[in-house]
Amino acid sequence: MVVRRLVMAGLLMSLCVVGAQIKVLGSIAFDSFPAFLGGLLLGPNIGAALGIFGHLLSAAIVGFPLSGAVHGITAVMMGISVWIYSKTIAYVCHRGSRRWLAYVLGSVLAYVMINIVALVILYPWLKGFVFIIFWPLTLANIANLLLAALVYEALPSDYKMGSK
Repeated sequence: MVVRRLVMAGLLMSLCVVGAQIKVLGSIAFDSFPAFLGGLLLGPNIGAALGIFGHLLSAAIVGFPLSGAVHGITAVMMGISVWIYSKTIAYVCHRGSRRWLAYVLGSVLAYVMINIVALVILYPWLKGFVFIIFWPLTLANIANLLLAALVYEALPSDYKMGSK
């Protein structure tokens, strides 16, 4: 089982590399889709690690625009966002609520972490630039969250968390 989880993590890491090449604006890309999916498949800790890796890779590809500190903070916020997303969905599903409610709640919390909390934290460095990146970030974030939920639901149950 450990080998299977390691292989899955490696595959998702390679998908982060591919997603980091699909840019929306600057370092905003489709690198977090595999992280959100990894959080659902392998748990919040591995998902968070994938989120951090994916963002740092995406930023490195374009040369860390806006400074390494900004992207370091963003990567940590992405990791926290993926962790919260995964934990929320697991918790809500475990409590017996409807699956769609879990996805909506987890997605809203992840969206708030990346599109609001992270931008508020980064405002002292980015100033008015946060208003420029808000809509492209919103588009990419919603697309990444939607893709993760759709792919997870399309997978056979033996790949999903908690299955043998």
